[in-house]
Amino acid sequence: MFLPFAIALVGAVSIYSGRKQVGFGGGALLLLITVVWFGQHVTDPLALSF
Repeated sequence: MFLPFAIALVGAVSIYSGRKQVGFGGGALLLLITVVWFGQHVTDPLALSF
């Protein structure tokens, strides 16, 4: 779970330093990774036993 935070940090630092295309690319990559990981986790059934 460190990867999304690292990508967000790199994107924010890139935008702050003036390299907006790298920052927006990092934001798009962050969105893609988050959606893919969400899709993987939401499809697994929960093994709940009450």
